Amino acid sequence: MPLLISGKTTCGLCSKIIGKDDEVFAVPPLIYNSLDPLFNYNDSVFHAKCAKENVDFKKLAQLIVLWEKRSAGKISFLSGKPITIPEDFFSFPYLGDDPQLAKISFQVCNKHELSKWPELPNIIRKLEDLQSSGVWNREVLAKFMTELRIFISYHAFA
Repeated sequence: MPLLISGKTTCGLCSKIIGKDDEVFAVPPLIYNSLDPLFNYNDSVFHAKCAKENVDFKKLAQLIVLWEKRSAGKISFLSGKPITIPEDFFSFPYLGDDPQLAKISFQVCNKHELSKWPELPNIIRKLEDLQSSGVWNREVLAKFMTELRIFISYHAFA
């Protein structure tokens, strides 16, 4: 979460100090894609008034609600079972507005379930298309896809 020190932290939009009585809007580090226009708001604090006047903040607020909803319970979206071992936890990042990828943005699952997921080949193809599209930071997406493939190949034989 972003750091807020009342009387010291400046608003990321107006650059004025955020006072102790000011309402704030905080954005956790949700967006990994540095080419996404929302990336610059990551891990930042704003005056609530400034945020409400900014065109991007409606979408950011929706993403924060979605992130909180999908990641709060640590329940696998694949099986509906709790993820009880921290090392088994796998989380999908925000993947953009493509309908198929948006369905898995911020979803969490047990990494042992990935190799048995029937939708996975389609998701990997979508991620490959996304990588070649130029709308994603190729290095960041490649790192995520490598991690995903490692989990799949390792757990397919486990």
